Amino acid sequence: MKHPWIVLLEKPGAAQTLQWRGANLPFLSKSADVMVPASGVVVVDSLKHAAGGYAQAFSGNGAQSIGQGEEPAPNGVGYTVYIAFLRPDLPRSVSGAYPELRALNAAAEFAAFLNERGPTP
Repeated sequence: MKHPWIVLLEKPGAAQTLQWRGANLPFLSKSADVMVPASGVVVVDSLKHAAGGYAQAFSGNGAQSIGQGEEPAPNGVGYTVYIAFLRPDLPRSVSGAYPELRALNAAAEFAAFLNERGPTP
């Protein structure tokens, strides 16, 4: 995958549904496995248990995400919410800096961001 950001999009009625396990209790949380395509974009029916700013991403080897953003999707793009995770498997740069998630507040910016990644279901 060439993109540094993985994006989960909520689209009610989407074919893919996250299969959550666990419970929202102190020191515990729900989790779901997500297969991420090369585009880095995953469209699911609901992000209910991931929304609220508490979601974390882990790669298959256990590396944890180092950043995320969660926002309502701009009006008119066909999605309700998006969550973006910086890929947990990125090697640390010499400066320690990672690419910032650019502003995606407007529908045109959001569409351009997704179009860079290829077709989105």
